[in-house]
Amino acid sequence: MKRFTSTLHAIIPAALGLALCLAAGSANAASTYFLPSGGVANAGSYTWDQSTTVDWFTASSGTPTETWAAASLNSAFPRFNAGSGKTYTVTVNGDISIAGFWGYGTLTLNAAAGSGNDLNLQSGMQGILLNGAATVNAPIVGVGGLEPQYQASGAAISLYGNNTYSGGTYLYSSSALVWINNNNSFGSGNIQLGSGSMTSFNPVLATAPVTLANNFVHYATDTADAINFGSSANSPVISSGTWSMGAVPVGIRNNGGSTSPLTLSGAISGSSTIVFSSNTGSSQIIAKGANPFTGTIAVTGPGGTSAGAGGTPVKLTLGAQNTFANASQVIMDGGVLDPGGFHHAMTSTTLSLTANSTIDYTSGGAEIDFADSSTATWTAGTTLNLVSTGGGNW
Repeated sequence: MKRFTSTLHAIIPAALGLALCLAAGSANAASTYFLPSGGVANAGSYTWDQSTTVDWFTASSGTPTETWAAASLNSAFPRFNAGSGKTYTVTVNGDISIAGFWGYGTLTLNAAAGSGNDLNLQSGMQGILLNGAATVNAPIVGVGGLEPQYQASGAAISLYGNNTYSGGTYLYSSSALVWINNNNSFGSGNIQLGSGSMTSFNPVLATAPVTLANNFVHYATDTADAINFGSSANSPVISSGTWSMGAVPVGIRNNGGSTSPLTLSGAISGSSTIVFSSNTGSSQIIAKGANPFTGTIAVTGPGGTSAGAGGTPVKLTLGAQNTFANASQVIMDGGVLDPGGFHHAMTSTTLSLTANSTIDYTSGGAEIDFADSSTATWTAGTTLNLVSTGGGNW
Protein backbone atom coordinates (compact mmCIF):
# COMPACT_ATOMS: atom_id res chain seq x y z
CA MET A 1 0.00 0.00 0.00
CA LYS A 2 1.22 3.49 -0.82
CA ARG A 3 -0.06 6.28 1.36
CA PHE A 4 1.46 9.64 2.27
CA THR A 5 -0.82 10.97 4.95
CA SER A 6 0.41 11.25 8.55
CA THR A 7 -1.01 14.53 9.90
CA LEU A 8 -0.41 16.77 6.91
CA HIS A 9 -3.88 18.30 6.93
CA ALA A 10 -3.44 19.45 10.52
CA ILE A 11 0.08 20.83 10.48
CA ILE A 12 0.79 22.08 6.94
CA PRO A 13 -1.31 25.16 6.09
CA ALA A 14 0.60 26.18 2.98
CA ALA A 15 0.95 24.49 -0.40
CA LEU A 16 4.75 24.59 -0.22
CA GLY A 17 4.88 22.77 3.08
CA LEU A 18 2.47 20.16 1.79
CA ALA A 19 4.56 19.54 -1.30
CA LEU A 20 7.71 19.06 0.76
CA CYS A 21 6.01 16.69 3.15
CA LEU A 22 4.54 14.54 0.40
CA ALA A 23 7.80 14.37 -1.50
CA ALA A 24 9.60 13.18 1.60
CA GLY A 25 7.03 10.46 2.18
CA SER A 26 7.18 9.15 -1.37
CA ALA A 27 10.96 9.05 -1.39
CA ASN A 28 11.00 6.45 1.35
CA ALA A 29 8.85 3.88 -0.42
CA ALA A 30 9.62 1.46 -3.23
CA SER A 31 8.40 2.45 -6.69
CA THR A 32 8.27 1.03 -10.19
CA TYR A 33 9.11 3.47 -12.99
CA PHE A 34 7.42 3.66 -16.37
CA LEU A 35 10.31 3.77 -18.85
CA PRO A 36 9.25 2.79 -22.37
CA SER A 37 12.09 2.27 -24.80
CA GLY A 38 13.41 5.65 -25.92
CA GLY A 39 11.64 7.44 -23.07
CA VAL A 40 8.22 9.02 -22.93
CA ALA A 41 7.65 11.14 -26.03
CA ASN A 42 5.49 14.23 -26.09
CA ALA A 43 2.09 13.19 -27.53
CA GLY A 44 3.19 9.58 -27.16
CA SER A 45 0.75 6.69 -26.80
CA TYR A 46 1.56 3.54 -24.82
CA THR A 47 -0.04 0.32 -23.57
CA TRP A 48 -0.08 -0.89 -19.97
CA ASP A 49 -0.71 -4.61 -19.71
CA GLN A 50 0.37 -7.45 -17.46
CA SER A 51 2.93 -9.40 -19.41
CA THR A 52 3.51 -8.18 -22.98
CA THR A 53 5.17 -4.76 -22.72
CA VAL A 54 8.59 -4.49 -21.02
CA ASP A 55 8.28 -0.86 -19.91
CA TRP A 56 9.13 -0.97 -16.21
CA PHE A 57 12.29 -0.50 -14.14
CA THR A 58 13.25 -0.13 -10.48
CA ALA A 59 15.06 3.19 -10.96
CA SER A 60 14.14 6.51 -12.56
CA SER A 61 16.58 5.99 -15.45
CA GLY A 62 18.01 3.06 -17.31
CA THR A 63 16.78 0.33 -19.63
CA PRO A 64 13.38 -1.20 -18.79
CA THR A 65 13.73 -4.83 -17.77
CA GLU A 66 10.33 -5.92 -16.49
CA THR A 67 6.73 -6.43 -17.42
CA TRP A 68 4.13 -5.05 -15.04
CA ALA A 69 3.40 -8.56 -13.76
CA ALA A 70 7.02 -8.88 -12.64
CA ALA A 71 7.55 -5.29 -11.55
CA SER A 72 4.43 -5.14 -9.41
CA LEU A 73 5.70 -8.00 -7.25
CA ASN A 74 8.30 -5.54 -5.93
CA SER A 75 6.13 -2.44 -5.95
CA ALA A 76 2.62 -1.89 -7.27
CA PHE A 77 3.15 1.89 -7.09
CA PRO A 78 3.92 3.04 -10.66
CA ARG A 79 5.71 6.31 -11.34
CA PHE A 80 4.87 7.93 -14.66
CA ASN A 81 8.02 9.98 -14.83
CA ALA A 82 7.58 11.73 -18.18
CA GLY A 83 8.79 15.14 -17.10
CA SER A 84 7.35 18.61 -17.24
CA GLY A 85 5.66 19.80 -20.42
CA LYS A 86 4.93 16.36 -21.88
CA THR A 87 1.43 15.20 -22.80
CA TYR A 88 1.00 11.46 -23.22
CA THR A 89 -1.56 8.65 -23.11
CA VAL A 90 -1.33 5.21 -21.52
CA THR A 91 -4.01 2.64 -22.36
CA VAL A 92 -4.88 0.12 -19.67
CA ASN A 93 -5.22 -3.36 -21.19
CA GLY A 94 -6.28 -5.86 -18.51
CA ASP A 95 -7.00 -5.78 -14.80
CA ILE A 96 -4.05 -3.81 -13.38
CA SER A 97 -3.60 -3.99 -9.60
CA ILE A 98 -2.06 -0.82 -8.14
CA ALA A 99 -1.27 0.79 -4.79
CA GLY A 100 -1.82 4.31 -6.12
CA PHE A 101 0.42 6.05 -8.66
CA TRP A 102 2.58 9.10 -9.27
CA GLY A 103 1.82 11.28 -12.28
CA TYR A 104 4.21 13.77 -13.88
CA GLY A 105 3.40 15.81 -16.95
CA THR A 106 -0.07 15.69 -18.52
CA LEU A 107 -1.11 12.05 -18.28
CA THR A 108 -4.24 10.37 -19.64
CA LEU A 109 -5.09 6.82 -18.58
CA ASN A 110 -7.59 5.26 -20.98
CA ALA A 111 -9.13 1.78 -21.01
CA ALA A 112 -8.73 -0.57 -23.96
CA ALA A 113 -11.93 -1.64 -25.70
CA GLY A 114 -13.91 -4.37 -23.97
CA SER A 115 -14.51 -5.23 -20.34
CA GLY A 116 -12.03 -5.93 -17.56
CA ASN A 117 -9.59 -3.18 -18.50
CA ASP A 118 -9.33 -1.27 -15.27
CA LEU A 119 -7.19 -0.02 -12.40
CA ASN A 120 -7.76 -2.23 -9.37
CA LEU A 121 -6.98 -0.45 -6.10
CA GLN A 122 -5.38 -2.67 -3.49
CA SER A 123 -6.84 -2.72 0.01
CA GLY A 124 -6.32 0.43 2.07
CA MET A 125 -6.23 4.12 1.22
CA GLN A 126 -3.99 4.53 -1.86
CA GLY A 127 -2.19 7.78 -2.63
CA ILE A 128 -2.30 9.46 -6.05
CA LEU A 129 0.64 11.86 -6.02
CA LEU A 130 0.32 14.54 -8.69
CA ASN A 131 2.97 16.69 -10.32
CA GLY A 132 0.76 17.74 -13.21
CA ALA A 133 -2.69 16.88 -14.54
CA ALA A 134 -3.88 13.28 -14.70
CA THR A 135 -7.10 12.31 -16.48
CA VAL A 136 -8.27 8.82 -15.55
CA ASN A 137 -10.85 7.53 -18.04
CA ALA A 138 -10.14 3.89 -17.19
CA PRO A 139 -12.49 2.50 -14.51
CA ILE A 140 -11.08 2.46 -11.00
CA VAL A 141 -12.28 -0.66 -9.18
CA GLY A 142 -11.40 -2.74 -6.13
CA VAL A 143 -11.71 -2.57 -2.36
CA GLY A 144 -9.13 0.18 -1.90
CA GLY A 145 -9.65 3.89 -1.42
CA LEU A 146 -8.32 6.91 -3.27
CA GLU A 147 -6.29 9.80 -1.87
CA PRO A 148 -5.48 12.51 -4.47
CA GLN A 149 -2.42 14.46 -3.38
CA TYR A 150 -0.64 17.63 -4.38
CA GLN A 151 3.02 17.90 -5.27
CA ALA A 152 3.35 20.90 -7.61
CA SER A 153 1.37 23.78 -9.04
CA GLY A 154 -1.18 22.59 -11.58
CA ALA A 155 -1.69 19.25 -9.86
CA ALA A 156 -5.14 17.90 -10.65
CA ILE A 157 -6.92 14.62 -11.22
CA SER A 158 -9.96 14.05 -13.41
CA LEU A 159 -11.96 11.03 -12.26
CA TYR A 160 -13.85 10.41 -15.48
CA GLY A 161 -14.22 6.62 -15.43
CA ASN A 162 -17.23 4.53 -14.43
CA ASN A 163 -15.66 3.86 -11.05
CA THR A 164 -16.74 1.23 -8.54
CA TYR A 165 -13.91 1.33 -5.97
CA SER A 166 -15.40 0.93 -2.51
CA GLY A 167 -12.71 2.10 -0.08
CA GLY A 168 -13.74 5.75 -0.15
CA THR A 169 -12.02 8.98 -1.13
CA TYR A 170 -9.97 11.11 1.22
CA LEU A 171 -9.71 14.82 0.38
CA TYR A 172 -7.39 16.89 2.52
CA SER A 173 -5.48 19.39 0.38
CA SER A 174 -7.04 22.57 -0.94
CA SER A 175 -4.37 22.57 -3.67
CA ALA A 176 -5.21 19.22 -5.27
CA LEU A 177 -8.02 19.80 -7.77
CA VAL A 178 -10.47 16.96 -8.34
CA TRP A 179 -12.56 17.06 -11.52
CA ILE A 180 -15.64 14.85 -11.90
CA ASN A 181 -18.06 14.26 -14.77
CA ASN A 182 -20.34 11.35 -13.81
CA ASN A 183 -22.32 9.91 -10.90
CA ASN A 184 -19.67 7.26 -10.22
CA SER A 185 -16.57 9.43 -10.29
CA PHE A 186 -15.96 8.81 -6.57
CA GLY A 187 -16.88 5.13 -6.61
CA SER A 188 -19.23 3.87 -3.90
CA GLY A 189 -17.44 4.69 -0.62
CA ASN A 190 -17.54 7.68 1.70
CA ILE A 191 -15.96 11.00 0.80
CA GLN A 192 -13.87 12.04 3.78
CA LEU A 193 -13.17 15.74 4.26
CA GLY A 194 -9.85 16.58 5.86
CA SER A 195 -8.89 20.14 4.98
CA GLY A 196 -8.38 20.90 8.68
CA SER A 197 -9.59 24.48 8.29
CA MET A 198 -12.69 26.51 7.49
CA THR A 199 -10.65 28.62 5.04
CA SER A 200 -8.77 25.82 3.23
CA PHE A 201 -11.25 24.21 0.85
CA ASN A 202 -11.18 20.76 -0.74
CA PRO A 203 -11.99 21.67 -4.38
CA VAL A 204 -14.34 19.43 -6.37
CA LEU A 205 -15.17 20.66 -9.87
CA ALA A 206 -17.87 19.13 -12.05
CA THR A 207 -17.80 19.39 -15.84
CA ALA A 208 -21.25 17.82 -16.35
CA PRO A 209 -24.44 17.38 -14.31
CA VAL A 210 -23.61 14.95 -11.50
CA THR A 211 -25.53 13.20 -8.71
CA LEU A 212 -23.26 11.90 -5.95
CA ALA A 213 -24.74 9.16 -3.76
CA ASN A 214 -21.57 9.07 -1.63
CA ASN A 215 -21.85 9.95 2.04
CA PHE A 216 -19.68 12.80 3.32
CA VAL A 217 -17.87 12.48 6.65
CA HIS A 218 -15.17 14.46 8.42
CA TYR A 219 -11.66 13.30 9.26
CA ALA A 220 -11.64 11.87 12.79
CA THR A 221 -9.18 14.32 14.36
CA ASP A 222 -10.02 17.49 12.44
CA THR A 223 -11.26 20.60 14.20
CA ALA A 224 -12.78 22.04 11.01
CA ASP A 225 -13.27 21.11 7.34
CA ALA A 226 -14.38 22.82 4.15
CA ILE A 227 -15.27 21.85 0.57
CA ASN A 228 -15.78 23.95 -2.56
CA PHE A 229 -17.91 22.78 -5.48
CA GLY A 230 -16.49 24.99 -8.23
CA SER A 231 -18.41 23.54 -11.14
CA SER A 232 -18.34 24.56 -14.79
CA ALA A 233 -21.36 26.22 -16.38
CA ASN A 234 -24.45 24.00 -16.71
CA SER A 235 -22.93 21.39 -14.39
CA PRO A 236 -25.17 21.25 -11.32
CA VAL A 237 -24.20 18.88 -8.54
CA ILE A 238 -26.70 16.94 -6.43
CA SER A 239 -25.43 15.33 -3.24
CA SER A 240 -27.97 12.65 -2.32
CA GLY A 241 -25.84 11.01 0.37
CA THR A 242 -25.71 11.99 4.01
CA TRP A 243 -23.38 14.54 5.61
CA SER A 244 -22.23 13.40 9.06
CA MET A 245 -20.26 16.25 10.61
CA GLY A 246 -20.44 15.42 14.32
CA ALA A 247 -19.15 18.30 16.44
CA VAL A 248 -16.85 19.60 13.69
CA PRO A 249 -17.65 22.90 11.90
CA VAL A 250 -17.78 22.61 8.12
CA GLY A 251 -17.72 25.10 5.26
CA ILE A 252 -19.80 24.27 2.20
CA ARG A 253 -19.09 26.52 -0.78
CA ASN A 254 -20.57 26.59 -4.26
CA ASN A 255 -18.79 28.58 -6.95
CA GLY A 256 -20.90 27.22 -9.79
CA GLY A 257 -22.75 30.42 -10.64
CA SER A 258 -26.37 30.64 -11.71
CA THR A 259 -26.39 27.55 -13.96
CA SER A 260 -24.71 25.12 -11.57
CA PRO A 261 -26.48 25.04 -8.22
CA LEU A 262 -25.41 22.64 -5.49
CA THR A 263 -28.29 20.59 -4.09
CA LEU A 264 -27.98 18.80 -0.74
CA SER A 265 -30.84 16.31 -0.69
CA GLY A 266 -29.32 13.90 1.84
CA ALA A 267 -29.67 14.39 5.58
CA ILE A 268 -27.13 16.68 7.26
CA SER A 269 -26.29 15.85 10.87
CA GLY A 270 -24.02 17.57 13.35
CA SER A 271 -23.99 19.95 16.28
CA SER A 272 -21.45 22.65 15.40
CA THR A 273 -21.59 25.17 12.53
CA ILE A 274 -22.21 25.04 8.78
CA VAL A 275 -20.91 28.07 6.90
CA PHE A 276 -22.53 28.34 3.47
CA SER A 277 -20.55 30.54 1.08
CA SER A 278 -19.67 31.50 -2.49
CA ASN A 279 -17.03 33.45 -4.37
CA THR A 280 -18.93 33.46 -7.67
CA GLY A 281 -21.95 35.66 -8.28
CA SER A 282 -25.45 34.14 -8.35
CA SER A 283 -24.32 30.83 -6.86
CA GLN A 284 -26.97 28.85 -5.04
CA ILE A 285 -27.04 26.04 -2.51
CA ILE A 286 -30.33 24.18 -2.13
CA ALA A 287 -30.87 22.19 1.08
CA LYS A 288 -33.85 19.86 0.89
CA GLY A 289 -33.10 16.89 3.15
CA ALA A 290 -34.73 16.03 6.45
CA ASN A 291 -31.83 17.39 8.45
CA PRO A 292 -31.35 16.51 12.13
CA PHE A 293 -28.62 19.17 12.35
CA THR A 294 -28.74 20.99 15.72
CA GLY A 295 -25.96 23.56 15.35
CA THR A 296 -25.56 27.00 13.77
CA ILE A 297 -26.23 27.90 10.13
CA ALA A 298 -24.28 30.85 8.69
CA VAL A 299 -25.39 32.32 5.34
CA THR A 300 -22.46 34.43 4.20
CA GLY A 301 -21.35 37.04 1.72
CA PRO A 302 -19.48 40.36 1.56
CA GLY A 303 -18.73 41.73 5.00
CA GLY A 304 -19.32 38.37 6.62
CA THR A 305 -17.37 37.64 9.76
CA SER A 306 -17.73 33.86 9.81
CA ALA A 307 -14.60 31.82 9.15
CA GLY A 308 -14.80 30.84 5.48
CA ALA A 309 -17.27 33.55 4.51
CA GLY A 310 -17.44 34.14 0.76
CA GLY A 311 -16.79 37.25 -1.27
CA THR A 312 -20.20 37.16 -2.99
CA PRO A 313 -23.62 36.53 -1.42
CA VAL A 314 -24.52 32.86 -1.44
CA LYS A 315 -28.21 32.06 -1.85
CA LEU A 316 -29.28 29.31 0.53
CA THR A 317 -32.62 27.96 -0.63
CA LEU A 318 -34.61 25.76 1.72
CA GLY A 319 -36.04 23.25 -0.73
CA ALA A 320 -38.41 21.45 1.62
CA GLN A 321 -40.53 22.28 4.64
CA ASN A 322 -38.67 22.55 7.97
CA THR A 323 -35.30 21.84 6.35
CA PHE A 324 -33.31 23.08 9.34
CA ALA A 325 -36.04 23.03 11.97
CA ASN A 326 -33.66 21.66 14.62
CA ALA A 327 -30.90 24.25 14.15
CA SER A 328 -30.02 26.33 17.20
CA GLN A 329 -29.24 29.53 15.29
CA VAL A 330 -29.29 31.11 11.84
CA ILE A 331 -26.70 33.84 11.27
CA MET A 332 -27.36 36.14 8.34
CA ASP A 333 -23.77 37.03 7.53
CA GLY A 334 -23.94 38.72 4.14
CA GLY A 335 -25.90 36.12 2.18
CA VAL A 336 -29.44 35.43 0.99
CA LEU A 337 -31.89 33.04 2.64
CA ASP A 338 -34.78 31.81 0.48
CA PRO A 339 -37.49 29.78 2.29
CA GLY A 340 -38.36 28.23 -1.07
CA GLY A 341 -42.10 28.82 -0.77
CA PHE A 342 -42.35 26.59 2.32
CA HIS A 343 -43.39 27.12 5.93
CA HIS A 344 -40.50 26.62 8.34
CA ALA A 345 -41.27 26.20 12.04
CA MET A 346 -37.89 27.02 13.61
CA THR A 347 -39.19 27.79 17.06
CA SER A 348 -35.95 26.76 18.78
CA THR A 349 -33.77 28.68 16.30
CA THR A 350 -32.65 32.23 16.95
CA LEU A 351 -31.88 34.72 14.17
CA SER A 352 -28.73 36.85 14.17
CA LEU A 353 -27.52 39.54 11.76
CA THR A 354 -23.79 40.25 11.37
CA ALA A 355 -23.62 41.71 7.82
CA ASN A 356 -26.06 43.20 5.34
CA SER A 357 -28.24 40.30 4.24
CA THR A 358 -31.53 39.35 2.61
CA ILE A 359 -34.41 36.98 3.26
CA ASP A 360 -36.02 36.50 -0.15
CA TYR A 361 -39.68 35.44 -0.22
CA THR A 362 -40.19 35.90 -3.96
CA SER A 363 -40.29 32.17 -4.67
CA GLY A 364 -43.82 32.00 -3.25
CA GLY A 365 -45.93 32.25 -0.14
CA ALA A 366 -43.74 31.22 2.77
CA GLU A 367 -43.20 31.73 6.47
CA ILE A 368 -40.23 31.33 8.79
CA ASP A 369 -41.01 31.19 12.50
CA PHE A 370 -37.87 31.92 14.53
CA ALA A 371 -37.47 31.75 18.28
CA ASP A 372 -37.27 34.89 20.43
CA SER A 373 -34.07 36.52 19.15
CA SER A 374 -34.01 39.58 21.39
CA THR A 375 -30.73 38.50 22.99
CA ALA A 376 -29.13 37.29 19.74
CA THR A 377 -26.38 39.32 18.03
CA TRP A 378 -27.61 42.06 15.69
CA THR A 379 -24.60 44.08 14.57
CA ALA A 380 -25.18 47.83 14.61
CA GLY A 381 -25.33 49.49 11.20
CA THR A 382 -26.33 46.33 9.32
CA THR A 383 -29.56 45.79 7.38
CA LEU A 384 -31.74 42.72 6.93
CA ASN A 385 -33.67 43.22 3.71
CA LEU A 386 -36.98 41.35 3.42
CA VAL A 387 -37.90 40.91 -0.25
CA SER A 388 -41.41 39.91 -1.31
CA THR A 389 -43.68 39.89 -4.32
CA GLY A 390 -46.09 41.90 -2.20
CA GLY A 391 -48.32 38.91 -1.58
CA GLY A 392 -48.28 39.17 2.19
CA ASN A 393 -45.66 36.56 2.93
CA TRP A 394 -45.00 37.99 6.41
